[in-house]
Amino acid sequence: MDGFSVAFLGSFIAYDGDWELGTKLSAKARSLNPHHAGWYWFVSCFDAYRKGDYRLSLEFARKVNMPSLWRTCAVMQQPTGNLVRLNWHELRCILC
Repeated sequence: MDGFSVAFLGSFIAYDGDWELGTKLSAKARSLNPHHAGWYWFVSCFDAYRKGDYRLSLEFARKVNMPSLWRTCAVMQQPTGNLVRLNWHELRCILC
């Protein structure tokens, strides 16, 4: 099975509610193709955000590297908005 199919299936499974299996499949897809598309990171990004780990979610969002895709803006803004509670220096270190 190719990486695209595994990533696509993993995203459907995760968004359907089985986040553990979906993130495993997404990670497997990234390992199958080291030059994968940036959207392969969305499942891991949303899973970290769902768990309240906003730093990790932002790290995954920065790996997407698809600036023209509307969803990229969304995954960058969601954890950043929750990290505003941190002091500015710490937030600046995360974003830079």
